[in-house]
Amino acid sequence: MRVLLTNNHLNTFGGSETWVLTVYNLLKQMNHKVDVFTLFSGGGASDYIDDLYLEVPKKEYDIALVNHASCMLEIEKAKQSGLTTIDHVRFICHGIYPQLEQPIGYADSYGAVTPEIQDHLKFKGLKSHIYINPIDLREFRPIRNLPDNPEKLFLMCQNSQAQINVSKMGFEVDCISPVRIERKRLYHQRYNLSDCVVGLGRSAFEGLACGRPVMVYDSRSYNTSGGYDSVITKDNIAELLYNNCSGRAKSQVFDTEIAKQELLDTYVSDTEYYRSIAEQYFDGRKIVQDLISY
Repeated sequence: MRVLLTNNHLNTFGGSETWVLTVYNLLKQMNHKVDVFTLFSGGGASDYIDDLYLEVPKKEYDIALVNHASCMLEIEKAKQSGLTTIDHVRFICHGIYPQLEQPIGYADSYGAVTPEIQDHLKFKGLKSHIYINPIDLREFRPIRNLPDNPEKLFLMCQNSQAQINVSKMGFEVDCISPVRIERKRLYHQRYNLSDCVVGLGRSAFEGLACGRPVMVYDSRSYNTSGGYDSVITKDNIAELLYNNCSGRAKSQVFDTEIAKQELLDTYVSDTEYYRSIAEQYFDGRKIVQDLISY
């Protein structure tokens, strides 16, 4: 298929930027023809995309997967000019609060990356399909077995105080900061050096794909009440995915002793236990195939 991806900005490694890079690479692996349109490039994810345009290409496409209202406006202008042809335009909503994520019409269909966002679109009178954030399971995979008990934590927390809080748990710590700058350097080997990943969203999904247990925790400006959502298990993953493992499902205040005990109580020294969660929910190839179906 001929696919156009869009994102307002690709000059960093935030959530939607990494989403575009992941979908782009998976589509290329699946032998689709892919172009990417953005308004801001230079650094970040844009450095890893060959087929990048700063204006909507004057081409024919089977489908456009559109992130952000700003890009939707440019897509509609290009279609109206008659120089760009797109059989189906699908708007993908990644959040309920940012203005860029709000639908402005023009799309043939709508996608939501979480059930919470699907409910948000439903409130606006729009039907949508859920497309969970895809992970390339060929890239992120277990290469090291877990020990009998956790010893080392990989901190993907962006907040410095959250990093300090986790460090007080008494485990060895591998910490990176700032996460957004270093994200593309996070190959599966780095995850595999740890026995547990601490972070939100995509960090959690990649950790599970590498067969690591994940503690859903960070402190963000949009969640001042807490940010701790416990350790992911097969029993609670569906509940935590409602909010994209963002720390907002329970919004608990982080308590060092409680969090440590929960990790010890739920810990399974079997990479396949955690990997199977990723295979069930985050299989990138299946999700991408669903994304381009219409």
